[in-house]
Amino acid sequence: MWDDEVFTLTDKCTNENDKDNFEESEKDKYLSCAESDLCWYILELDSNTLSLSYMARGNTLTYHRVK
Repeated sequence: MWDDEVFTLTDKCTNENDKDNFEESEKDKYLSCAESDLCWYILELDSNTLSLSYMARGNTLTYHRVK
């Protein structure tokens, strides 16, 4: 499902469900997916870690690079 969708890196949520939320605009900190109507906030991004907060519930997803 998701591997066939377009994710957009933006300054705020652009998906239909979250676009009217009053989150602060931050340069390139949001990942939106219009087709699934989902949005995540990038909490941390570096060479080893990606942490995302799901805007609808605030759940956190953290991914670590496997070497």
